[in-house]
Amino acid sequence: GSLPLHQVTREDILKVKDYSIEYVTVPPSVFVLLKKLRVYLRTALEPPVVVSDRRLVHIVQLLQVCAFLNGRRFVNRVDCLLLEYMVWDHEVRHMSQVRRFLQNELLAINANVDVGDLIGQSTTTTIDFEVEANALDSQKLLTRRCDKIFRETTEHYEGAIYMKGDTMSARYTAYRRGKLKQRSRELKTTAKTTGNGEEGKRRTTPLEAKINGLAEELEKLIMDKSEFMDTQGVCNSLRSHQFLSDDYVSQLVCEVEPKLMKSWRFHTEMLEELYLLRVCLERALEPEALVKLFPNKLATFSKNWRTAL
Repeated sequence: GSLPLHQVTREDILKVKDYSIEYVTVPPSVFVLLKKLRVYLRTALEPPVVVSDRRLVHIVQLLQVCAFLNGRRFVNRVDCLLLEYMVWDHEVRHMSQVRRFLQNELLAINANVDVGDLIGQSTTTTIDFEVEANALDSQKLLTRRCDKIFRETTEHYEGAIYMKGDTMSARYTAYRRGKLKQRSRELKTTAKTTGNGEEGKRRTTPLEAKINGLAEELEKLIMDKSEFMDTQGVCNSLRSHQFLSDDYVSQLVCEVEPKLMKSWRFHTEMLEELYLLRVCLERALEPEALVKLFPNKLATFSKNWRTAL
């Protein structure tokens, strides 16, 4: 026979709400997202949508209840996909714009997107700085930062290698800077040997610190994506969510899964390069070894080049 139905009373609902508020945590990233969303609603939509502080508190509480009913003690990024149903007022067309904004923020797939595209082609200039910075921090910016690290690596190796694709002028600059760093390093070494002779623990160089900083950012981006998917595609956590319909998940998969997989691979490959470069620097590998490990990025100066310089 059919299972008996249990009627949910108002007391049950209040108990769930109270328990969720007390025991379900909201990570700082969710508050940052809500701040960005609030600015987006006020500046990019027409007519603007103003989310009051009181309404914002209710939204946070609803996210906590959502997490609790999904068997968690913390709000995750999947829960935040429901925000599109919590913030719109009277214009139903706003929902698609808010959905696009949330997907860009939560899935980190806004690569090569201009600020104007991210805010719905709005001409408003009063955009929160954090929103603008996040839009610009795309794959192009990450690539430039990674290239800058490799360029500093050429200087670290005292002008023995250069970045592939560089102009002759850029190669000459890298070579000269490398030689200057070599002399500076030799002077510091001489000063240490003539001092008290104490040898301390190896310190992290500024270049290694930059590698560690960018690697940490990439690790966070990959971890954020892991809430939605793994190497096989969309995760079960998305399909098994209590408040996301099958039709919504299927539509989301069709819209963003290819971009998400491409972004995942991009971040993973860059992170692997940084890990490998860090090991090379720690072990002080020869320049020729770096060229073999990074054939698409680095090359060695020929003997004729060194003679000419």
